[in-house]
Amino acid sequence: MLTKNLLLILILLIAATGLKAYSGGTGTESDPYQIATLNDLKQLSDTEADWDKYFTQTNNISAFETNTWDGGKGFTPVVNFQGVYEGNGHLISDLYIKRPDAIPGVALFGTITGGKVSNLILDNVDITGKASVASLAGSIRNGSIVKNCSASGKIETSGHTNYSNMLFGGLVAYLKDEARIENSSSSCDVYGCKFVGGLVGSIDVSSTVLNSYATGKVNGDAKVGGLAGECFYNSTIKNCYSIGEVSGDETVGGLLGNLDGAAVENSYWDTETSTQASSAGGEGKTTEEMKNPETYVGWDFGGTWLMISSQNYGYPILYWQLTGAISEETIPSSALLMQNYPNPFNPTTTIKFYNGTSAKVELAVYNSQGEMVKKLLDGKIKSGYHSIKFDGSNLNSGIYYYRLMANNRVLSKKMILIK
Repeated sequence: MLTKNLLLILILLIAATGLKAYSGGTGTESDPYQIATLNDLKQLSDTEADWDKYFTQTNNISAFETNTWDGGKGFTPVVNFQGVYEGNGHLISDLYIKRPDAIPGVALFGTITGGKVSNLILDNVDITGKASVASLAGSIRNGSIVKNCSASGKIETSGHTNYSNMLFGGLVAYLKDEARIENSSSSCDVYGCKFVGGLVGSIDVSSTVLNSYATGKVNGDAKVGGLAGECFYNSTIKNCYSIGEVSGDETVGGLLGNLDGAAVENSYWDTETSTQASSAGGEGKTTEEMKNPETYVGWDFGGTWLMISSQNYGYPILYWQLTGAISEETIPSSALLMQNYPNPFNPTTTIKFYNGTSAKVELAVYNSQGEMVKKLLDGKIKSGYHSIKFDGSNLNSGIYYYRLMANNRVLSKKMILIK
């Protein structure tokens, strides 16, 4: 009898070991599940009990073999994600999904409800579906946030019936109920039916798209736009642009197909590359104008955006997307101050800036009363790109400001210390 009990315990231990979750972690905020392999992604898709947990991606992941999964249907979307997924700037490449008759929500995440996905890059996706089809998420709702994410590849409809084949976006198909997309982009080519956009298909119910852009081709039957197919009901598009070729049968615009009870602020589309002279919202500009920073009223160049001829074909690029070395010829002759990262922070953060010419530079940190709490730099430095680490260990939680004085310019940014 004892031998049988020991054998049973051994079997249970082996089974428990086999059920070890992901590549590490426990799914909490302080110890998130680690996504390091394609098998980890599959486990997330398969495990509904984990959809409200915390995740962190620790490696680039090739999803190429998903084109053979499930009889050719590919990856099964995470149906209703309510947790937090931190991509840490890593890629998921070659994700394949082909579910022409699936319920709405054909993307890596079918729906994100009250969750957050950030710092994730989807490269060369190939996704086909009937409704709410996109690369990252079919829909994001209830205050969900997508931030610092990008996608490339192809999004395609499985048919052309207006009342069933709708909502197609390069990154997200549908935003609703105070959902937000921030600092994100898509270069996906999007071929849809109704509500079709290079970045998002439809923006609804007090939702926001901020500091984002789309560059891929967009084609659809109705309500088609280079950035979004439709924006309505107290929603906002702000500081965004699109440049991709746009075509469709009705309600087609260079930036936006349809605008109803919503706002478009300081947003633009390229009238030449889009082949569209009109849009439901935004301002149309020539290619030359689109490559001139003076076009972009109220945009934060130096903190959120950069415009460098060697990057993104000379169009604005998000600072976090900056790749490769920057030659002195491409750096502005004055100074640029970047947003610190991370922000909020505890207790350290990094402040980056450009100094176009060799000059005296002063960089200091101030509290909310305007009192200097730390001088980080004070002296002549060489031209170029610089980074300074700031340690707030001896400071209280709160809002602080850092100020750069260089080349007859004074630039400042806000940062938040949370302990």
